Amino acid sequence: MLPATFKLCAGISYRHTRNMTGLRRNAMMAIHHELSKLSGPGPSMWVRNIRRRSSLLCSRIEEETLSDSEQGYVRQGQEALQKSISILSDPDNWQTEIETSTGDKVLSKVLPDIGKVFRLEVVLNQQPDDLYEELVENMERMGEWNPNVKQVKILQKINQDTLVTHEVSGETPGNVVGPRDFVSVRCTKRRGSTCFLAGMSTQHPSMPEQKGFVRAENGPTCIVMRPSADDPNKTKFTWLLSLDLKMCNGIKENGGINGGSYLKSIPISVLKQNGLLQSLATGGDQTEADEVDSELERAQQEWDALESIQPVPVEDLAPSALISFNEALQHFQTTDLTELLRNIQPTVGRTGLAVVTHFLFGPPRLHKELMEERDLVFAIAQCSLDNTQPVHMRVLQTIYRKLTCTKADCPRYGPHWENIGFQGSDPATDLRGTGFLGLMHTLYLVMDPETLPLARDIFRLSQHPIQNFPFSVMSINMTRIVLHVLREEVLTKECNRRQQVVGVLNEFYVATFLHLYEVWRGQRKTISDSGYVLKDVELYAKKNPKQLLKRLHCYLQERRSRIGHRTSPDPLSHGNCSLGDGVSLTHSHRGKEGKMNFTGVCELPPEMEGEARLI
Repeated sequence: MLPATFKLCAGISYRHTRNMTGLRRNAMMAIHHELSKLSGPGPSMWVRNIRRRSSLLCSRIEEETLSDSEQGYVRQGQEALQKSISILSDPDNWQTEIETSTGDKVLSKVLPDIGKVFRLEVVLNQQPDDLYEELVENMERMGEWNPNVKQVKILQKINQDTLVTHEVSGETPGNVVGPRDFVSVRCTKRRGSTCFLAGMSTQHPSMPEQKGFVRAENGPTCIVMRPSADDPNKTKFTWLLSLDLKMCNGIKENGGINGGSYLKSIPISVLKQNGLLQSLATGGDQTEADEVDSELERAQQEWDALESIQPVPVEDLAPSALISFNEALQHFQTTDLTELLRNIQPTVGRTGLAVVTHFLFGPPRLHKELMEERDLVFAIAQCSLDNTQPVHMRVLQTIYRKLTCTKADCPRYGPHWENIGFQGSDPATDLRGTGFLGLMHTLYLVMDPETLPLARDIFRLSQHPIQNFPFSVMSINMTRIVLHVLREEVLTKECNRRQQVVGVLNEFYVATFLHLYEVWRGQRKTISDSGYVLKDVELYAKKNPKQLLKRLHCYLQERRSRIGHRTSPDPLSHGNCSLGDGVSLTHSHRGKEGKMNFTGVCELPPEMEGEARLI
């Protein structure tokens, strides 16, 4: 069976057969069948990665055959996920309810349209895949280890990511929370090594309100599991909890005085050896003060007993001033880059007949007065991110704040960098191959008022539930393509015509990113297609540079026409970026910023083969 499986997979690797739905479905079934035999009790990392990719492809096939009601459930699940991510991404107004000496904590905040929500943050000594399997794949067994849940039943499985469940709460003596039941739509997502389990209340024809139970509401709720930044074998576990238990006195449980006033930690004895040490639940009897005190004391003791690593502290940083592309470029113009200039390769090395052919039939040579500017570009591409350089840090903070529309600086290290599409807690690790030039191009994109709306359009697409991709990593790949095009002298004619190099490269970077955006969005590409897409984009950029630049100018003109008027230039934009000797990088376009709906918490580390892979 295994050789046949690989033959089948090889068949769908050809582009003209990959879109044959029947063949793809058979391939996915064969892959899942073989993986279940190969995985054993502890699947290896490559098995897990193939499972994620095959699950994504299966979900794309299934969504084409969903009914209207099923699509409605899918939309509800995605809405719950987006709302939860939005709540978790907002750092403001969280109040600490419980915090242990090891750093585990329960936070709460009151939202106008939801009420009081709780946020549990803890590090567990298990890998995210193991927890995901217990919480998602073994969902109906939750009552075995959680005393607050009597039963969980899957009413309908919509697709690979969405299902409708019915949960019955356990009966606790003396608990004001009587028998309650919930009907919920659940949305499960994997973005790289990050796992999401989101949900919210819904209705289902097979489960009307039950006699003897009060139909409560929940949502949005969400569990986020990602590998710990300090130890990939441990899990950073974040749980957003929002409940309306429909109290008989009319006070909402999540928004009134009863709303989670008493939190207690329930040991999960059955799964303790697997790392799921605690479950958060509401309980307690308000009528007796001594019982309340004992409950709180016991809860505090159990939280203190949690075993986890100390999380990285969040730095309280004062906001720095945004930096323009002009200012960042001037920093490199005035910095001694002699050592870096010795290692650059500004053109493709040719020998023998290739030299003669290139001289006779190749592109024109770059003007001598532009060679220093070209070499500066390659030197910046050799420069790594330096924590001791204030300009480097300001560039990084500016990119984050412009994309996320936040005013405060963020810590230098942490999972928040995944929100804008880096692959881990340190953006420096993603700059291989392009160096600091990758950040300079992203800075140009977000600091020009004309291209900022495009940047946010691309960023919004990168957060799509199906078509998501790591924004910053993809941007770095655009810079990599631009460097290849410059080294192969494809842009020499345009640079000579405009008497500048940096300005041409900036526009060509934006044009290439625009081309990828239109292909990705128009052809409904996903991360599994990224290897082919990047290779095609690079080939197109090398063969059609004039068409790319022309398309960018048309796109910007169309946007200006829709807006109807221009805004005043941003004083922090890259306009009038002087390179000396009278050379100006003045950009001829100015526009109006578009509105962006930011959603965070995204990690999607690519694992592809081929020359045009994600860096």
